[in-house]
Amino acid sequence: MLKVNAVLHTDGSGYWTTLKNAVRVIGLELAYVDETAQFGELRVYFDEHTWDINHHGLIYTDKGFNRELKQLLADMGINSKPEYSEQGMQGEDFVSFDVGTQFISEFTSLAVPA
Repeated sequence: MLKVNAVLHTDGSGYWTTLKNAVRVIGLELAYVDETAQFGELRVYFDEHTWDINHHGLIYTDKGFNRELKQLLADMGINSKPEYSEQGMQGEDFVSFDVGTQFISEFTSLAVPA
C-alpha cells in the first residue's frame, strides 16, 4: 500500500449520501490486477474517524470525491483516470475504483515495497 495523507471532499452528489464532508485519505492500494495487467482494482483507504459508512453512507458515486481523487493522483504523476467500481465492491474503510493498463503502470512505478 502506498501511504498518503490527503483530505478529499464529498460534494453530496452520491446516490448513498448527500453529506458534504472532508475525508482524510490514508492509503492507496492496487488490491487486484488481472494476469495481463489490463484491469485492476484501486482501493482508496480513508480514516474512519472522518467518514463512517454506517453513519454517513457510501462515498461511492460522489462526483466531488472522484474529481479531487483524480487531482491528487495527477499531482502524484498518475494521469490515468480511475472510475468507481460497482457498489458491492465498496468497503468499510475504502472506496473501490476500476483502473486500466496505464494506471497500473503509472501506479506501480510510484509504489515502492516497504
